[in-house]
Amino acid sequence: MDLALRSVELNQIIDRLAPDLRSLVEDYDDAKYPAHAYQLLVEAFGDHAKTTDADIERALRWKFGHWRKIDYPAAHRHLAERIAQEWKRFSREGMQDPESIYRHWVMVLKSEASAPHITITFLLHLLLPDQFPIMDQHTFRAMNWFLKDARPEWPERKAPTDFSDLMMYKEFFNSLHTAWQSRDDAPTRSDLDKALMVFGQGLKMRSLGKTPVGLTNWQRLLL
Repeated sequence: MDLALRSVELNQIIDRLAPDLRSLVEDYDDAKYPAHAYQLLVEAFGDHAKTTDADIERALRWKFGHWRKIDYPAAHRHLAERIAQEWKRFSREGMQDPESIYRHWVMVLKSEASAPHITITFLLHLLLPDQFPIMDQHTFRAMNWFLKDARPEWPERKAPTDFSDLMMYKEFFNSLHTAWQSRDDAPTRSDLDKALMVFGQGLKMRSLGKTPVGLTNWQRLLL
């Protein structure tokens, strides 16, 4: 779906986010998702022919928030092992087209029960970090909330399920970040990513009848 966001819509979203951007970024769990570990992952996947099984395991540990855990769900371990088994064949094929890469991994991981779509979109981000922002269920949820706020008729969806969702999020994220650059308070791509993730987590907690952690000013957006 082509969003074709208008300037008035982008400015409305920015006006909503800007007053609480810093609070959102400060509530991001840097201990759970350490920046130094993420940078090492981007480097490790920069030449995917040299990406190791250990790199793949670390990538999934980081994405699922298990970086500091000794033990974590067996389903996530199995997912990393299945990707590692396929990685050499994937590298030899030398795929360049993002959708072809996405479809390849959908076929490989179609029998996996543990969030393969989110895993695949993260792999795409690591392989092509300049092309694709990080998208998961939280950032996708946040995008839908802000789009619904700007466009009341927006048919919001709970979770991403296909490559088209990643392309839609990419357009939303890039359009929002670009439009924000004309202002003095423009965030980095990293800070915008963190803010959207935290906001999406807050929406999830609210849907469960829970109070978002932190109790910082940004939560007035949820009212």
